[in-house]
Amino acid sequence: MIRAMQSDSFSKLDSATRRELILSSRFPDRAGIIYDKLNRLDLYHPHLTVDQLHSILAPTMVMAGDHDIIIDTHTLKLFHSLPNAELCIIPGATHSFLLDKPSLANGIIMEFLSSHFRKMN
Repeated sequence: MIRAMQSDSFSKLDSATRRELILSSRFPDRAGIIYDKLNRLDLYHPHLTVDQLHSILAPTMVMAGDHDIIIDTHTLKLFHSLPNAELCIIPGATHSFLLDKPSLANGIIMEFLSSHFRKMN
């Protein structure tokens, strides 16, 4: 899959897939640019070491779907490397858990944000 992503670009997608991405985008005129940038982001960024992750002290929610493309051990390593992390695995969901289970995922995110980031003056 990584090899496929490395050679992937919006222009190489079949016309039906390109059309679907354009129609579903909030920015249809930039769908190709957004697709290519997200693809590069997924492949090449960020490059954080475990030591760098240990230094992140902000409350952090690590979320994944139980059918996520990211393997469980990587999700758990990220969770265990962040000192103030919470872990949430969304049941019946893929890496696109926000689309798969929007009400559940958004409810969990809102609860996390409201419990950790109350109004700051």
